[in-house]
Amino acid sequence: MTEAWMKALGVSLLLTLAIECGAAWAAGKRGRALRTVALANLLTNPPAVLAVLLWRNAGLPGETFLTAGAELLAVAAEALVYRTRPGDFPHCWRFSFLLNLLSFGTGLLIRGLI
Repeated sequence: MTEAWMKALGVSLLLTLAIECGAAWAAGKRGRALRTVALANLLTNPPAVLAVLLWRNAGLPGETFLTAGAELLAVAAEALVYRTRPGDFPHCWRFSFLLNLLSFGTGLLIRGLI
């Protein structure tokens, strides 16, 4: 793995953690709930970003579809993590979707794609 890839993985993870944990904090999540958000993102962000980097490096068509699929898988996986804490996340699917929409949309803005 190249230094550029490691940097891309690290920056993506740090931004995602900052955005999603910040949004969760703004939504009133504290303590265990914030740690759960961080854990969910530690589990989903690196594989999703790595898949896109590998796809892009291979020069394969359909990166947009791969990215959308990776994001949907991340939403589902994170919602399942949140579901283990129903007291902290009563609407785990909606919460996961909204956090991922916020971080993905912010990423698009940063990259200047929208």
